[in-house]
Amino acid sequence: MRSIKFLSLLLASLTVITAVSCASDTGGAASDTSARSGESSSESEAETTEISDDLPATDLSGWQFRIFNTADFQKFAHVDEANGEVVNDAVYNANLNVEERFNVEIVTVLTDDTGKTKDSILSGSDDFDVSMMHDVTAGTQAQSGLFLNVRELPHLNFEKPWWPEFTVDTLTVANKMYTISNYMTYLGMDWTRVIFFNIDRLNDYNLESPYDLVRNGTWTFDKWISMTKDIYEDSDGDGQNEYGDFHGFALTGPYYCWLEAFDIEPYAKDAETVLRLDINSDRMVTLCQKLYSWLYENNGCYYSSSDGGNYAENNYLGMFAAGRSLFTYGVLQRLIIACRDTDINYGILPMPKLTDTQQEYYSGCTDRFIVVPKTNSNIDNTGLIIEAMSAQGYKEVLPAYYDTALKWKYSNDKDSSEMLDIIFKNRRISLEYVYCSSGQYATCLSTVVTAKGADWTSYYAKTEKQHQKMLEKTVEFFTKPAE
Repeated sequence: MRSIKFLSLLLASLTVITAVSCASDTGGAASDTSARSGESSSESEAETTEISDDLPATDLSGWQFRIFNTADFQKFAHVDEANGEVVNDAVYNANLNVEERFNVEIVTVLTDDTGKTKDSILSGSDDFDVSMMHDVTAGTQAQSGLFLNVRELPHLNFEKPWWPEFTVDTLTVANKMYTISNYMTYLGMDWTRVIFFNIDRLNDYNLESPYDLVRNGTWTFDKWISMTKDIYEDSDGDGQNEYGDFHGFALTGPYYCWLEAFDIEPYAKDAETVLRLDINSDRMVTLCQKLYSWLYENNGCYYSSSDGGNYAENNYLGMFAAGRSLFTYGVLQRLIIACRDTDINYGILPMPKLTDTQQEYYSGCTDRFIVVPKTNSNIDNTGLIIEAMSAQGYKEVLPAYYDTALKWKYSNDKDSSEMLDIIFKNRRISLEYVYCSSGQYATCLSTVVTAKGADWTSYYAKTEKQHQKMLEKTVEFFTKPAE
């Protein structure tokens, strides 16, 4: 077991901590409760690290806490050694603190596909204590009865700031929660959706500052459309409007997290029916109409339903990184990586409000969830280490990731740093996205918008029974008595 703590002094000197809890609509900082329900905290490093996890002093005698994971995603929860990179070393130190405190060994059980979690559980094997899974796969397998209700695990305290309120509230139905999205990993932050824009080209077109629009509360979908719809340059002079040209906006792939950003949640929680469909609304009609007109009735937007894979030349990442779009939208981590070795002077923005009546800016995100298999043979130890790792992730990894990596290393200007506070203030995960794998409304939005006229009302009338049936399946799962 590792016994020497690396780079703790380096981390302390590098990080000026803003302890972001990425949660609900109210501000706050100092106490456990306010830090959890606030989003951008002004706590000092000492105040953050002094928040107690209230866990008992326990010696686990070298017990192994096994995380089932793939090589690509291991780094978000557990690393084997320090390497001088600030976030990697924060994860390393956080793990090490837990290991030394409880005399436990945190290990990764590598697999080529965590979808195989199901195979292990159905075989009755006790191969791992938790699995870090694709969010939709986790939701699907949860409904097969493969995971434990983490609400019943010992030691977990959902009032602590390392349990973001927006994830706990969203993923809990009928006091049951089968998937964890918290600071045990930092992937949910990495996979927050944002807007990138080319600062130099914005100035070339003498457009107003979107930063000021955000600050003034006037950054709306209509404003974004007006700034992009007529911006088009036939870069190669062939007379064809295609991905090689310069566009005001470029988007490829499905509309993941657009509903969350525009305050549309298909599954509303209701005291009597637990969940009900709440997607057939004026907001959805408005979104479809505006999106269709923007993408298909103007020259300034490039859209393709297929993006050719991460970082492909003809997807939104490749186009923006090559300087071929003024604005784009996508996964924060992927946009940063795409632009890392370029000279693009980029700014970062939250998604706009759908209309000026929307009170807040919202940012959708996806995650790879932590799940606890029903074959777990030591739930007491498992709950203890989940809570300990989540607390250390909040205290050590979050500051390194957010303040040092994002706001210092990867933000081009102080304005983008300010925008990141707004972006992480109101992040959202969609319950319907997680538990409705065969008919998600993110995909339905693509279907409607690409159809002539973007007639949401007609589409909903044709598909309501199908979606109601899927909802009822989810409700049945959450409300059935425990076996």
